[in-house]
Parts: sequence; C-alpha cells; structure tokens
Amino acid sequence: MEIKITAQKHNILLEREEVKGTILNEATISKAMLATQIAGSMKKAEDVIAVKSIYPSYGSKESKFEVFVYNSAEAKAKIEPKQKAKAEKKAAEKPAEKK
Repeated sequence: MEIKITAQKHNILLEREEVKGTILNEATISKAMLATQIAGSMKKAEDVIAVKSIYPSYGSKESKFEVFVYNSAEAKAKIEPKQKAKAEKKAAEKPAEKK
C-alpha cells in the first residue's frame, strides 16, 4: 500500500490539518487502517485523526481520501460529532411501534 498526500492545509481556527491524498492498494482500505497509516506518516496519535471519506476509483487500484488531523484530542472532541450520541437521539425520538 502506498499513500501519497496531494494537499495539506492548516486550519488555525479549528486546530487541525486538512489532508487530501491518494492510496494505491489492491482492495478498498478501511477507515481504521487509513487512520493508522496516516498516524504513522504524520507522527501523530490515532485518537486525533478523523477520516472523513475514502473514494475508490472504479476499475483501478487508486482511491482518494480526505482526513482531518487535529492538534489534540480535546480539539477533536469539540468539533467532531459523536456517533453514539446521534444514534441514541434518533432512538429516543422514534416511538416504539408494535403490531
């Protein structure tokens, strides 16, 4: 697997690096595996990395990705949505229906 970073922008307001790039691999990579690879290449911990998207190209071994690398875990916690909280909120809004 080869990762190439094509664009990197520092966002001071949100305390993060916005990274875009391409991956050359045999199969579509998971978000967790991409976060591990980016953490190794940028010398950051995995808990400060948020993988936003992975777009595989049809018929080729190349995928494009977008990743946010935060300065700290606290900065990530303030900005990134909590997945579990969203699911609990949706479940609370739906009344249980039985037929």
